[in-house]
Amino acid sequence: MRRQETIELAPQGTIEQYETTAREFLQAILGQDLSECLITDESTLSDFAGCALPDTLASQAQTLKEVYQAWDTWVVPLICARYRIEPFKTGIRLVELFQLIETRAAQSAH
Repeated sequence: MRRQETIELAPQGTIEQYETTAREFLQAILGQDLSECLITDESTLSDFAGCALPDTLASQAQTLKEVYQAWDTWVVPLICARYRIEPFKTGIRLVELFQLIETRAAQSAH
């Protein structure tokens, strides 16, 4: 008899607090719709490493390390410029990134 395996997702309670920011970010930066993505409290930006690179950079990146390096030189500066935040590594958790974005937006509003 086969033992039935279960899949347990990481919690989503914190990421749900950033739904508006997540929706805008995913569309603007990654060209993705939130309803088509599975994001948990443990999701990182690097989980989406296959998205948002120009074709020339994407075709040059052969290994995962090269993809992350391309992201560090292309996508991260794009995010930093759009949201006026300091540079970060692609391994950042999305909840942390969205918190940075919202904190910066709140500071700019004052």
